Amino acid sequence: MASKAGRKPKYQESFVQLAYWMAKAGLTDEEMAREFGVDRRSLTRWKKSHPEFGEALARGKETPDDKVEAAMYRRCIGYTVTETKEKETWRGPEREIIVKDIAPDVVACIFWLKNRRPERWRDVHKVESTSTVTIEIQEAAKRINEIPEAREYARAAFRAAHGGNGHSRPAGVLETGCPN
Repeated sequence: MASKAGRKPKYQESFVQLAYWMAKAGLTDEEMAREFGVDRRSLTRWKKSHPEFGEALARGKETPDDKVEAAMYRRCIGYTVTETKEKETWRGPEREIIVKDIAPDVVACIFWLKNRRPERWRDVHKVESTSTVTIEIQEAAKRINEIPEAREYARAAFRAAHGGNGHSRPAGVLETGCPN
């Protein structure tokens, strides 16, 4: 790697092993960059320009990621914890064993499912639309507005679909319930 105007490159081959152990210890890219004395962008460049460095980071991150994944899974399905408490009684020290059932965490379940099965659990589903459909709907809305009976049917349908009051129309919807 060529250096500019006598400036030494900051990357060194010994960083590969250091990066592995830092990643394995759970440090973030930002924290590792600080340890190496560079900014995060430099660390990102090193990953790209030195494949062995990027691979070491990836291998090192597997262990903490696996631990977090296992902990998340336990939160999703619930688990049992056994605690031992020591207390002083008139007979002397005694141990009390307490077994606690930790209920599944709904938020953890949602997070898990959105990431593991996004096609079934994501909040936003992709719906493809073409401008032809939009134009046809707009033309239909104009025709409905021109015929009083059709306009009344459209209003009734809109009220039925939106809780009966007709006041919660989304922006861009005419009284008929059709897009502008």
